[in-house]
Amino acid sequence: MLAYEYFKKVIELLNSTKMEIGFERIKVDNIEKIIFKNNGLPNKNGYIEFEEFFENNLVLRMLDLSNVDLTNVNIIGLDFSGTNIHIDPQTIYNKDMTDVNCYGIKFSPWFCSFNDVILDGCVINDYEAMIDFTKLKSYNENTKVLSEVIDIFGSRSF
Repeated sequence: MLAYEYFKKVIELLNSTKMEIGFERIKVDNIEKIIFKNNGLPNKNGYIEFEEFFENNLVLRMLDLSNVDLTNVNIIGLDFSGTNIHIDPQTIYNKDMTDVNCYGIKFSPWFCSFNDVILDGCVINDYEAMIDFTKLKSYNENTKVLSEVIDIFGSRSF
């Protein structure tokens, strides 16, 4: 509990600075037991949930998330921008990335399939992400997927 209080104070200080701070990410053993509710076990609805404290993007940016397994984790509405998390769209809960901010997240063009994935309101700016909109389960007008094609006027479009 004391560590939680210290962590909370650090987050409040970072929130008040409103700037990007470069630092080494914190590596935590058994991180899934800390960041997920119920020690990383599925809830009564059959999926794994993030602890509310760890739904904060500034907290997530401070942690080394490179080895976190998101299999059967509900990530709807989470902001992963600026983190080093790996998301496999085929293994997350219900293949649902609704309102997930993936700005700066890398998706392997060989290992990450978006077939039958829900991308409603999702933000993805990885030009290597192989997203075939005809194979998605759904997307909407709020879905932003970067197209690295730059038009003749030099502007980028989502």
